[in-house]
Amino acid sequence: MWDRQRKYVLENADSLCAEDLAEGAGINLRQVREVLKEGGKKSAALPRASRLPFLFPQLSLPETQPLSRADRWVAFACAAVAFLAYALTCTRDISGEDCGELVTAARVLGVAHPPGYPLWCLLGKVFTWIPIGTVAFRVALLSAVCAGVTVGIVALLITRITRSSVAAAAGALLLAFSDDLWSQAIIPEVYTLNTLFLALALDLTWRWYTERTNRLLFALAAVLGLSLTNHSTMGPLLVLFFLFILSVHWNIWRVPGLLPATILAGALPLLLYVYLPIRAEAGTIMNWGNPRTVDAALDHIFRKQYSSEYTASARTVSRTWKQVVVVARDASRQVTPWLGWLAIAGAAMLLKRNWRYGLLLGGIFFACTAGFIVLLNFDPLDRECTAAYRIFYIPAWVVAGIWAGVALQEIVTMLRHLFPAVQPRLAWTACSIAVLPLVLHWRPNDKSHYRVERQYLEAILTTLPDRAMILPSGDHSSFPLIYAQGVEKRRLDIVIVDKYGYTDPQLLGSMPGAPMVGPERIPSADEDQRVQDWVFSHTDRPVYMTTRRSLAELPGYKL
Repeated sequence: MWDRQRKYVLENADSLCAEDLAEGAGINLRQVREVLKEGGKKSAALPRASRLPFLFPQLSLPETQPLSRADRWVAFACAAVAFLAYALTCTRDISGEDCGELVTAARVLGVAHPPGYPLWCLLGKVFTWIPIGTVAFRVALLSAVCAGVTVGIVALLITRITRSSVAAAAGALLLAFSDDLWSQAIIPEVYTLNTLFLALALDLTWRWYTERTNRLLFALAAVLGLSLTNHSTMGPLLVLFFLFILSVHWNIWRVPGLLPATILAGALPLLLYVYLPIRAEAGTIMNWGNPRTVDAALDHIFRKQYSSEYTASARTVSRTWKQVVVVARDASRQVTPWLGWLAIAGAAMLLKRNWRYGLLLGGIFFACTAGFIVLLNFDPLDRECTAAYRIFYIPAWVVAGIWAGVALQEIVTMLRHLFPAVQPRLAWTACSIAVLPLVLHWRPNDKSHYRVERQYLEAILTTLPDRAMILPSGDHSSFPLIYAQGVEKRRLDIVIVDKYGYTDPQLLGSMPGAPMVGPERIPSADEDQRVQDWVFSHTDRPVYMTTRRSLAELPGYKL
């Protein structure tokens, strides 16, 4: 037994019961009794203590108050209101983005685009069993549920920080009706599950900071590990959480078994990635990258297919400045430019109130804005590119919602001092500002009547002849076709040449003598076009394309 633990038991025997001595020293009751017997002492006949003295030096516990039932009901109401808005505006059928591919991957338990999203696919499969609407609508409800729960957790977190359920409701609803989060809560996508994990991790971090129990630390590690099975962008944030933990409990590595147990709790959820080779072997219609081997699975998890996109263009001061302007413009759109100032004020207030937690939130905000500017290096003049990448900044808007809640708490406090006679009504009126983004963003995010993708799909399916081979021009044209075949089981006679951003290796494998491509050797655009030319010249199927392209290498062929 460690000398420090023995000393802890003997020094605190007069003030703590045996159970508390065991918990505080990190040993079992039998060992506690042995130490007391050797030292000629008895444990105090006292009830369990609410706070235990620390065995290893760390930051003292702050004064906090437990959440009331009313606080929890306010958070639940925020989540319910958000979910109701999302459900009413949710897409009823396939939409753009990755909808067709992701819904198909969930329905058939296939492999989605890198990093594969094993957890999301498993959850999506559960939602496909809901007996209402189309399969796309059912899976879209997963996004709505995750976003609604995120809003509820943020409301609880703001309440823990500010002790104001009014400010918590306002800050959480500002986040709920922010433009980008709403846009992802109404379609089948992975990003609201990502925000759910971030909100849960931030809440567990605050609770661990105020309670300092190993149970909460293990839960935090497990949530962060589980988040990596959904989206790899949570990876860089692990460093920030770890630094926060060290700033509070700098002797964590000295507590016997605590650090290894924490690491184990975070690593175990990563076993979900065995889903990739297992489902790749199943040979479903959605098998992106075919990650059957360890190397192929690792390449898929670490997004090797997309690695060249981020270094294709040089990083210059002018380009970076334009990227910053684009992100700043996106930030101002979330809850309108006027309300956006609440987040800036709240950030300063939280730093003053609790600089450690304030720095954690600031680091996450910086990593999810400036960090992604550096990583993605997107073209600031390409509207399609900037629109596609703005979803990566949503975790930063979650942080901004928390900051807004902190600022609103200060406003509520000020109003109560200025107008004590009408303080309850005035406080709730001040926080009703969340209605503004609700009104402004409802129509742009209402996809309940969206039919563009369905009309496009029907036009393609009804005009293609039997046994046709089609070359889509990108995700928006290929994913609806994958959905039609994988989910609706329609037009299985059609061959989709390009499913995964390059010629389908499964198609090439069915054609003797075909040049092989795949996750081990993803072709360049020019090489892939030559592979496609080979396919066209060696098939007896009629070939169709969604956009015009050169056939210079195919003499005798014409569009």
